[in-house]
Amino acid sequence: MNRLHHLEQTLPENIAGNNQDTTRFLILDYNSTDGLQEYILKTFPKELMHGKLEYHRYAHAKYFSHSHSRNLAATLTNTPYICNLDADNFTGPQFDEFLQEKFSQHPRAVISALSNSFQVYGAFGRMATRREHFNEVGGYDEGFEGYGFEDYDLVSRLEQNGHEKVLIDEEAHLRTVSHDNNDRVAREWTQDQLATLYRQQVTDNMQVLLYLFKDHSMHYGIVNEDFAAGVHYRYSLAGNRWQKGTWKESGEDILIRFEGFDAKFEKEGPYLTGNNHNMKVESDAEKLQEAVLFHTNMANCCRYLQNKERNKIRVNENGFGQGKTESFFIH
Repeated sequence: MNRLHHLEQTLPENIAGNNQDTTRFLILDYNSTDGLQEYILKTFPKELMHGKLEYHRYAHAKYFSHSHSRNLAATLTNTPYICNLDADNFTGPQFDEFLQEKFSQHPRAVISALSNSFQVYGAFGRMATRREHFNEVGGYDEGFEGYGFEDYDLVSRLEQNGHEKVLIDEEAHLRTVSHDNNDRVAREWTQDQLATLYRQQVTDNMQVLLYLFKDHSMHYGIVNEDFAAGVHYRYSLAGNRWQKGTWKESGEDILIRFEGFDAKFEKEGPYLTGNNHNMKVESDAEKLQEAVLFHTNMANCCRYLQNKERNKIRVNENGFGQGKTESFFIH
């Protein structure tokens, strides 16, 4: 979704560097408005004609969904193996040969770049498995919203289902386009709907976050940070979820209705006080962007850990990757 500026760099090189006869590239345009369709049709007519490249457009999304978009792309394939490749990822030369070799050695593999030794964070979403195994676990969990942890969750459920994790750990296969968080959150609900963020640093490793959204919903949470934690994420959220409710402004007060009780806070300049809180509005643009990313990362981390603790292997019981797409071919 609106990643043409990345695909212009990665796609030509990726197509040129993977030459197995059975290798196919599928682009899912998740309602982009940046000229992606025109670029694909103009730049790759030969690849589209010969089936090396497929282009499909899903025109029904206002916001980007990492899980649904990947699931939808997977349902459009008929190949025995699938590999998710984010728009900002370079495969490196002969990556398709690398995958074939690994699958021949490990028939029940889930091949992933998660926690690669080079710590190339932008490649963490790279994941390959047999399509039938992907279907067995229900694909990516579409209960995840926004950015973060849908890849950890899928790999974890595949491992729980008896598959072997094989690491992508060759530097040549881990190159990415470097970019800031703006690209990661630009088409997300939180970024679009956040009205105000209030923050209170309680101790060195504890803070309170209050997200007020334009639709007058709100999310509140007490966040703890453990610098010594040997886990995927050093943050934890009290109650393992955001507390949700509604808010409204009344004069110099903000009235918040939580699940079960109401609270009144008084606005004093940039501060919001009351109920043993003294929160300050966040005005720094970079910190706001980080908080938008953190909002879904934290919620998705909690869902990932819950799925893991409950040994939940199959998700999306009512189906996944649903939606009508328009396909473009050149004959």
